[in-house]
Amino acid sequence: MLNRNVIKQNVMFLSITILLFILFGTVLYVGSSQIYEREAKWQHGKTTAQLVSGKKIIEEYFSWSAQNLLFLRDLPNTKDYADSDFESSHYKKIEEKIFRDFARVYKKYSQIKIIDASGHEIVRINKHQDDTTIIVPDSDLRDHRHHPHFQETMKLDKDQMCSSPIDVTIDQEKADGPCISVISFATPLFNSEN
Repeated sequence: MLNRNVIKQNVMFLSITILLFILFGTVLYVGSSQIYEREAKWQHGKTTAQLVSGKKIIEEYFSWSAQNLLFLRDLPNTKDYADSDFESSHYKKIEEKIFRDFARVYKKYSQIKIIDASGHEIVRINKHQDDTTIIVPDSDLRDHRHHPHFQETMKLDKDQMCSSPIDVTIDQEKADGPCISVISFATPLFNSEN
């Protein structure tokens, strides 16, 4: 009889212990699931807010860049230079100075250039990492006729603009220089006769 009572007590103790472990495990599982869900919702909200903020920053950047591009295009000297079929050295010198001064003030632009209809640069301003801004000599101007961004720009109408995909380049000043993310904005430049 004593053995039976001891066995009954042990079975009862073991049953209660198992029941408590199951109860504790269930509470732990439900609690951690709720914490995980709360954390996941918080992270989702935070990520969404960051994406919305990033989108606004990018939209503002594109908007300002487009406005600056149209401003430079619509300057009287730019129009006069286009009307001279880009042959007037007088207008070219003024254009180079305007672009250089613009690049000095608006530091986010690493290059400002005019490319003629055949794809050759006729004016280019370079702003270097040390903030020096130079007018590129004619002997260093490049040919862009086979560049996809130039070809796309040549298909645009008068008031249209395009941007290139983001590209990563190496600082031209140093072979071991930092990588720089670059995006190009372009619009066609028409003379007064279109």
